[in-house]
Amino acid sequence: MKERKINLWKWAFLILIFSILISIIYILIRLNNASNYSEYMENNEITNSTEIDNSLRFETKFTEDQFNELLKTVLMDEKNSYQIYFDKEVHFLGKLEILERKLPFEIKGRPKALKNGNIMVNISNIEAGGFDLPKNLILKAFAIIIPKDIPMKIDLEKGNIIINLIDISKEQGLLIKAKNIDSLKDDYTFEINIPKTMID
Repeated sequence: MKERKINLWKWAFLILIFSILISIIYILIRLNNASNYSEYMENNEITNSTEIDNSLRFETKFTEDQFNELLKTVLMDEKNSYQIYFDKEVHFLGKLEILERKLPFEIKGRPKALKNGNIMVNISNIEAGGFDLPKNLILKAFAIIIPKDIPMKIDLEKGNIIINLIDISKEQGLLIKAKNIDSLKDDYTFEINIPKTMID
């Protein structure tokens, strides 16, 4: 029998999300206490709480630091040969093999919530070792070094990066969808669906 491979970055994703949601789950266990529930909703940026199909749905706002950690947890693992950080724009940095040379690169762009709940990074700037290289050449080289199990795809035609947040969150037994991302206004709003079985 083959040993089951443990995917550490998926566990990290779960730990991150549950650290953000732990106060929400705590209050859900006590939903029968209406006064506590109302007070909690007043003091936390959680809106549109509904119960649908044996799950509980919320909208909640992440801080910039939480959004940064979300990106790192979802898009990085021990096999990565690039780094990520967020400071109003998403930055990808590392080295790429282009034209038989190892060149330092940086790709950056603003994140945006898509209608389907995934995240698009609209690339605003690409640099590779100070050379004036075609954008598509750099993006193709970047696509090669992305591990296959990382939920990120390069749209070469449109010059965007798509972060498939929905599929990876579904794999963990819950659903997280980006509702609105506006880094200039520090707005990182997400919809979260938690199966009742997780909190019963």
